[in-house]
Amino acid sequence: MILGRSSEQLSNSRPMDEKPNGQEPLEESKPESVLLSTVRQLLSDNVSRAGGIIVLALVIIAIFANYIAPYNPYLQDLAGRLAPPSMSHLLGQDQLGRDVLCRILYGTRISLEVGLSVVAISLSTGTVVGAISGYYGGKSDQVIMRIADIFLAFPGLILAIGLMAVLGQGVANVIVSLSIVAWPGYARVIRSQALSLKELEYIEAARLMNASNFRLVFKHIIPNSISPIIILGTIGIGFAILAEAGLSFLGLGVGPNIPSWGSIIADGRANFILDPYLMVFPGIFLALAVLGFNLIGDGLRDALDPSLRF
Repeated sequence: MILGRSSEQLSNSRPMDEKPNGQEPLEESKPESVLLSTVRQLLSDNVSRAGGIIVLALVIIAIFANYIAPYNPYLQDLAGRLAPPSMSHLLGQDQLGRDVLCRILYGTRISLEVGLSVVAISLSTGTVVGAISGYYGGKSDQVIMRIADIFLAFPGLILAIGLMAVLGQGVANVIVSLSIVAWPGYARVIRSQALSLKELEYIEAARLMNASNFRLVFKHIIPNSISPIIILGTIGIGFAILAEAGLSFLGLGVGPNIPSWGSIIADGRANFILDPYLMVFPGIFLALAVLGFNLIGDGLRDALDPSLRF
């Protein structure tokens, strides 16, 4: 019996959670959050790091273009027209004597503005529309998906050209046109996720607890299907940058007086044989921008897909 134990035995007894030899009890390790795990995975991947360095450099150029560019991108020097690269003009001068490097640096702003704005608008629109379509199903799903199919039936760039022909030139019109082209892709992806998620047990449990349809869609369906949308959105930024350059190259983009990589390439088209740098240098910047976002998208795919981690 406990009452019959000696004081020495009681003093030698230890609590159940106390470790021998003076060791402290082990603390349970807290699970790492999805955000920290994703960032750690991206930083450990060489491909993702390369893409991040490219994108970070472009962001810095876009923010500090006023301080980095040695000249005004609109300043014309007809005496130095078509001058080759030199110490005073590192990437040469175009047919109007404007510094090519300065115009490329300022064109980074247009490219990032269009790319980020298009993805933000089309991703948010497609996510909401696709989630509602997949969750409710029935006739509303059929109507929404048939509308999306109509947009997807046209090649993206061809549809954007038609929309720009109607809306006219301008940065805002480019963003609107490319957003209209891009939203159906996001809608179809999120709809497929919603169709599978709405049948799971935790959705049924929330429904039995009288959760509203609004809460089910925006608190459960969308947050649990956002991973593929983030990956597509990152890659979509590169598509939007490339599409804007294509529209500007055709004279349907941001406008002739605004520095844009596409318009810079178009301006150097007539002198490509004798002065190839007019098209090569902006083309390199365009290719690096698309490559950077695609590399980050590939890294996010590996980081957010558990089946690819091992």
